[in-house]
Parts: sequence; C-alpha cells; structure tokens
Amino acid sequence: MIGGEDAFENQFPWICSILRSDFAWYGCSATLLSCFPKVVLVSAAHCFIKRSSEEIAELHVACGDHRATLYNPINDTNEFRLKIERVTVHPDYKGSANSFDSDVSTIHVSDLTELQFSRVCQRKVVWPACLPSRGESYSSWGDSEVQGWGTTNPAGVVLPTTLQFASILPVTQAACEQAMGSTRITDNMLCGFGDRKDTCQGDSGGPLTSQAEGGGGYSLVGVTSWGDGCAQEGKYGVYTRVEKFMDWIGQQYGYPGVTSLQP
Repeated sequence: MIGGEDAFENQFPWICSILRSDFAWYGCSATLLSCFPKVVLVSAAHCFIKRSSEEIAELHVACGDHRATLYNPINDTNEFRLKIERVTVHPDYKGSANSFDSDVSTIHVSDLTELQFSRVCQRKVVWPACLPSRGESYSSWGDSEVQGWGTTNPAGVVLPTTLQFASILPVTQAACEQAMGSTRITDNMLCGFGDRKDTCQGDSGGPLTSQAEGGGGYSLVGVTSWGDGCAQEGKYGVYTRVEKFMDWIGQQYGYPGVTSLQP
C-alpha cells in the first residue's frame, strides 16, 4: 500500500490474508462475504492462476489477521486460520499481460472448518463485508478504502509490519478509460484515485470497500487487480467490479441468488 496508514487490529474485519503451509504470507489477500452456513471468500484470479491444485491445497486463509509476515509468522489475537480446500478461478479470466478482465476467484474450505469458523465470527472482530449495489458507479464515494499487506515502496518490496489502509475515490468509467486505455478497461473493472495513495504489489485480491453517504454497512465494491506501476501520476489503480460477479460468486457456493450471501 502506497501512502497508507497502519490499521488498528480488526479495524477491517472482513479482510483475510493468504498464507503458505508454514503460515508465512503468500502475497495476496481475500475478502470475507459470509461466515455461515457457507464461508464465502473472494480474491483475485491472478493470485492462483499458475498454481496447481496440489499447491493451492497447501495454502491457508487467515481471517482476523493483523500482522502478516514472510518470516516468524505471528498468530494475532483474533486470527483464525482455515485450510484452503480449493480455489475456483473465473472461467473468463485469461491471465494475459494485456487483459485482466474477470480477475476474480472464490476460495473454498471444508465443511468442518465452516462449522468451527461460524463460532468465531462476530461484529468488529471477524465479520463479512456487505454485497455491493447493482448498477451503482460508486464514482466519488468519499468513504472508500483499500486494504492490504503489500509493499509500501513502489520501487521495491518493503513490507509493512501491520495491515495498511488508504482512502481513495472511485472514478467514473470514462475517466478510468482515459487514464488506463479504453482497450484495457472493461465494464467489469473499476478505477480508484488517491493523491499519492495506491495499492501495489502484494495487495492483490484484497478489498476496495465503500459506504454510501447515508450510512449502512461497508460493501465490497472492488477486488484489487492491476495498475501501471503504483501511485503513478495520471494513472489509477484498477479493481474487479464485484457487482458484475455476484451471481457467479453465489453459484460457486450453491446459492440460487446473491441475497443468500448477506450476513
């Protein structure tokens, strides 16, 4: 996260880190959308596209995590680790250098873990983000934040000691296309602007959450996907527009409609 701030523990109760078999940080994040009866977790497709099913089965997702490290992993106060059973990458994601369209995936855990996890979920500790609204542009929504454990320096890998967050403004689709190129931006994407603030390497798969001016819960409006460098002048961070994939996400967990995902 470029230009971010230290979050306090469980300030963003929906973000989960991805960990390796030794609980060292894997380099991506996920967002919790439901605790029960299904644990619904959403991340980016590019975090897993080149991994075999055997490699993915060695990974864990840690909800309630605060300090994700490459060495000497720390188990935080409210951290709950779930072994990943499988990951489903959206079938339209191609993973080419020129297209990050449909950059979304779902993470699945075992039935036993789901039952255990349901006892952990509680507001302001480990708790799902809300679903976004259909047809909303989110342009200039002021209460919008990105979160992650990615590098804090665009020139190299400098990892933070705790979860970072930064306030950004979602921009119009026209502005997004003008800055990032109309051939690269699709209706499945959302751009966000921050004054010297941006997601960067390691923030992939993490959430862009936003709250309407009238209040209510924070919705997962975007999944951190790609950009041209980090915090570059005249450029934006690009996020997978979650609204476009709610039905697909629900189908991966056997839900007939997305309303069933609401916490």
